[in-house]
Amino acid sequence: MKNKRTTKNLAFAGMFMALTMVFTVIHIPLAIGNINFGDAVILLSAACLPLPFSVASSAIGAALADVFTGYASYAPFTLVVKALVALIAKLLLTALKNAKPAVKYPISAIPAELVMAGGYFLANSFLLEWEFKTAATSVPFDLLQGAVAVVVFTLLAVVAKIPEKVGGYLTKE
Repeated sequence: MKNKRTTKNLAFAGMFMALTMVFTVIHIPLAIGNINFGDAVILLSAACLPLPFSVASSAIGAALADVFTGYASYAPFTLVVKALVALIAKLLLTALKNAKPAVKYPISAIPAELVMAGGYFLANSFLLEWEFKTAATSVPFDLLQGAVAVVVFTLLAVVAKIPEKVGGYLTKE
């Protein structure tokens, strides 16, 4: 039965990878960057999938979105940053497994999204040849992106109970 479970995990990882890419590509433009729902899908994958499936689907889906939207120079950074976002969220969700959903979902998502903002600050600093002041201009927008992701993820997880539904299906034989 382990093969059946692995097949389900791979199928759902592929679905989450595609959803991450699509919900990252569909965006709301801002003065610097954009707001998208890709991070909410990444957090949702961390809540639904086991390691390493959640990390791989999140990182690859987000990096593909960068490639398809003309930001290929960000793809390697995105691969690392989004993998960290999924990993941190998953580890915190595991540590908080007995907490109430309204507590564990936002508490696991907030540090992960702060890492996202910090990771993109470092990426922008590198791409801008260590012009930290210029790179810092994107931080408020990255924090806004993270806040939107936390709210959307928490609503999907607590109100729609998506992690329980998907997780229950994945653990069935």
